Amino acid sequence: MEQFSPKLGLWLLYLPWLAWRPPRAGTEDVSVQSLPVVRGYQGANVTLLCRLQLPQGHGQVAQVQWQLQGDTPTSVAIMRSTGETHFSNPKRMAFQTSGTATELLDGSLVLRELRVQDEGNYTCEFVMFPQGTLKYHVWLQVLAQPQVQALALPVDIPLNPVPVPLALCNTIGGHPPSNVSWSLPWNISQKAKTSQGPGPLPGTDNVNSSLILIPQSWMDGKNVTCRVEHESFQEPRELLVTLNISYPPEVSILGYDDNWHLRGNEVTLNCDVRSNPEPTSYVWNTTAGSLPPSAVDQGHQLLIRSVDKLVNTTFICSVTNTLGTRVAKKTIQVKGKPGEESASFNKLWLWLIIPVLLLLVIGCPFWKRYIIRCRSVNCNRATANRRSANG
Repeated sequence: MEQFSPKLGLWLLYLPWLAWRPPRAGTEDVSVQSLPVVRGYQGANVTLLCRLQLPQGHGQVAQVQWQLQGDTPTSVAIMRSTGETHFSNPKRMAFQTSGTATELLDGSLVLRELRVQDEGNYTCEFVMFPQGTLKYHVWLQVLAQPQVQALALPVDIPLNPVPVPLALCNTIGGHPPSNVSWSLPWNISQKAKTSQGPGPLPGTDNVNSSLILIPQSWMDGKNVTCRVEHESFQEPRELLVTLNISYPPEVSILGYDDNWHLRGNEVTLNCDVRSNPEPTSYVWNTTAGSLPPSAVDQGHQLLIRSVDKLVNTTFICSVTNTLGTRVAKKTIQVKGKPGEESASFNKLWLWLIIPVLLLLVIGCPFWKRYIIRCRSVNCNRATANRRSANG
C-alpha cells in the first residue's frame, strides 16, 4: 500500500466525475446499511459498517471514500472499482473487502489498535453512476478504561483541627473522564476536591479526588467508599478505604464496680486505651505517690492481691505514645468486711423500730382514756339535747 495524500486523494476522487450531478429522482430504492454510533475500546479493533443496498440495474459504484469530519474534512480511506486503495494510516486501516466492482457495495472500514484520537464523526461516501453521491454519517466513540486506585492519607490530629485530605481516589488513563464521588457511613459534612489532568496516553485523562474532613480520633480505622463511574464499566466501581488518623492516647480505667471490701479477693484494674500509634508505655501510681504494697504493676493492668485500707485511694494510669501522654484517674472506696453492712443495716432498723414500739406501749393507755372520755362527753351532750327537745 502506498502512503495516502489527502489532497491527491480528493483530486483523484473528483476529477473523473466533475460533470456528475447530485442524486436525483429514482434513487429512493438505494439505501445504506450502517450504524449511526459505533463504540470501540482503546487498543482494540472496530469496524465502521457501511453497506450499499443497490438493486440490480440501478447503477454502478465507482468509488467508496471515508472522511473524518472537522473544521476541514480529512479523507482517511478510498477504494476504487479498479481495486486500488489509499489510506491515511495503512498499518491501522483496511476495507473489509478487497475492492472489486462488485465488492464496492460493502465499504465497511476496519480500524486497528484504536486510539482516542480516532474518535470523531466519519462520513461514508459512495460515488455512483449515474445517480451521483450518497453519504452516511457514523459517530465513532473510543473508550479508554481507566485504572482505579484509592488509598488513605495518614493524618495527625492538630491542636486546632481543620479540614484536611484524609483519602485519595485516582483514575488513570480514562476516556472520557471518570466521575468520582465519596460515600461515608456517617452523616457529617464532607467536601471533595477533584482535579483532572492528562493521562499516560494521548487523549486520556487522570482524575484525582481528595476526601476532605476535619480529622477526629473516632474516625481512625473507619471505612469510607470511593465510587467511580465510567462508560466502560458495566457497573460503578466501589473501593473501600480505611482511614488512618494518628492521635494521642484516650484513657479510662475499668474494673472497679463500687463493691470492694476489706480482705476481699484478688482484683484487677484495667487501663483501657484507644490510640494510634499503639502505646509505648503504661505507668501506674496514686495521688499519694507510690502504689500500695498489695498492688502489682502489670503494664496495662494493675493487680491488687488483697484489698486493704491502703487501697482506699485514687489510682492513676499514664499512657504514652509517640504523640503524647494522657492519664486517667479512678477513686476507690473500700467498704468494710462482707456482712458488716448488713449488720449495720439491721442495727439501724432496730434503732428505728424500738422508739416506735415504746411510743405505742406508753401512749396506748392514755389514748384509751382519751377515747372513753370523749365518748362520755358526747353521750351527755346528746342526752341534754333530747331533754331540751322534749321539755
